[in-house]
This record gives sequence, structure tokens and C-alpha cells, in this order.
Amino acid sequence: MTDAAGLPIAVSDLVAALSSRKLLDVTITCGQAFGGDYEAISVYSALAVARHVADADVAIVVMGPGIVGTETKLGFSGIELGPILDAAAGLGGVPIACLRASFVDARERHCGVSHHAVTALTVACRSRVLVALPKVGGAEEKRLRDDLTAAGIDERHDIVAVEPPAILELLAGHGLEVTSMGRPAAADPILFQSAAAAGTLAAQRCAR
Repeated sequence: MTDAAGLPIAVSDLVAALSSRKLLDVTITCGQAFGGDYEAISVYSALAVARHVADADVAIVVMGPGIVGTETKLGFSGIELGPILDAAAGLGGVPIACLRASFVDARERHCGVSHHAVTALTVACRSRVLVALPKVGGAEEKRLRDDLTAAGIDERHDIVAVEPPAILELLAGHGLEVTSMGRPAAADPILFQSAAAAGTLAAQRCAR
């Protein structure tokens, strides 16, 4: 967990729920964030701890609850996605970007592929990375592809179409009630399908 939002990992109900169900092997906090099983100075050292101390095959790097945004292109804490992907690449890992996408957010800038993801992958990320595209079919998938093409992300990065698992059923099966922006997962499934696609891609690469 990075320090781009909430700092104590204990404020994350989701981390607590995942850990109690043994769906997380270890937690690492970095920067000003604190309270993980391990604590690191930077994203770089946190990734090193994940690989060489925790013996992780996959590291999921996210901020804690409470992203900061100003309704501007650059003024949001999620822009850290770019440097995080660069850190993974610089350390010899396989950086995989998870798209922020929605079809129920009333704000146009977050409809389809969010401008947050676009800015992070174009302005903030210098490395060539894998971008997981959930294969959801129909108009929604076309919109996602069109957004990525319009932003030039298909030229800057490698877009990998991934069949996401039945993530809503998986969450329910583990008794997890996950929300985003106050909406339950079932109300904004593409957001969670995007995350599931990134996780699936990571698992596939790990298996290789």
C-alpha cells in the first residue's frame, strides 16, 4: 500500500477482509503509509521486499482508501500509477496496468476509460507495460478499445485482451461486499472486471 491516500493500512476494511479469508499472503506499506506486515521506505524497496523477503510471485500495488482529486488532468493522487509501473519495469518485473473504467459514473471524464488511467499511462508512465483489457464484449468493450486508441495507448503500450473470471460471483462466494464510490460491485461491474482481468493476466504471466 502506497502513501498516496490513507496512510494506516488498518483503515482499509478490504485489506482486513481479504487477510481474514487468507486471500492476501502478506501486506507491505511504503513511504508514509504504515502498519503492513512489512514496512518499506519507497515503492522500489517495497517491491524488493515483496520479491526477496515475502517470496511473492505477484505484487498488487495500490493506494489506501481516499484518493485525492481536483477535477484536473494532473491533480489527482492516482497519477502515481505511472511511476509505480516504471518502478516494476526498472526492477526487472512485468508491469501490468489495471484500467479504471466505468459505465455508470455520472462524470463524463470517468466514463469508459477514466481520464485518470489515460493520464497515468501517457504522461506519467515512461516504460512500455501490459494493459489488461477485459473482454466483456459488445458496446462496452468497443468503447474501452476506442478510448485506448484515441489516447494513443495502443501504440505506447501492449494491450492484452483478457477474459475476466466471474468476479461478482467470486466476491460473493467469499462473502466480500466491495464498494467503489459508494456503489456495490454489481452496480459498476466493469470496474471490477477490469481489476479481475489484470489479476488474471498476472496469474497467466506468473505461470509461465
